[in-house]
Amino acid sequence: AETDKVPSNCAVLVIAGPRTNPDPTEIAAIDAYLARGGAVLALFDPPTPQGWQDWLVQFKVWLSGGVLISADKGGAQFGTGPRAVVITDGYGQHEIAAPLRGVSTLFPLSQAIGVVGDQEGRVMGDLLLVTSELSWVERDPGSMYSGIPTFDRGVDIAGPHPLAVVMEVHQPSSEADPAAKEKATVPGRVVVVGNSEFLSNSNLNLGGNRDLMLNMLGWLAREE
Repeated sequence: AETDKVPSNCAVLVIAGPRTNPDPTEIAAIDAYLARGGAVLALFDPPTPQGWQDWLVQFKVWLSGGVLISADKGGAQFGTGPRAVVITDGYGQHEIAAPLRGVSTLFPLSQAIGVVGDQEGRVMGDLLLVTSELSWVERDPGSMYSGIPTFDRGVDIAGPHPLAVVMEVHQPSSEADPAAKEKATVPGRVVVVGNSEFLSNSNLNLGGNRDLMLNMLGWLAREE
């Protein structure tokens, strides 16, 4: 916000659990950074300020807003409750996630991510993390963050649900401008996760959380 742009030597921009709406100048700086092939790791906890939700629309991504609840036994190894989602088998085919199959990663107080297809082909994406069938999006304000959550048919949304997505953002180029066309061949890279707390000091060393973080940052920084 102070410089009106993301520094040219920034390998990865991390947006970690924002609690306030972004300034329009910040959004413009992030979009310009992605347009020149930048990389963004966006970690959004529930509830996410509306300004950040609006920013995700351009990528055909939306946030559920509710809290993910897990009814499986995956959290027993970590001694966590139903609001902590554990991923063990729900890893996609992308190089960030595929090596972690069979390794548990833990996400406390997270939200689901919705993905809408991009008809223009500007955004090419894939699922990174998906919850189990024994999960749901809790939408009751009285039990999202406290108390004992129960699945209410017709109100809550049954799983499985995407928890993280990866995208390459291609910028439209001008045929009359060869330089712009060449730049457009380097897509921006974005990873969106419906949780930031899996990288907090208390959770980073649980299961494969650290490995997942390193895989995400390595791919975003093009240091695979």
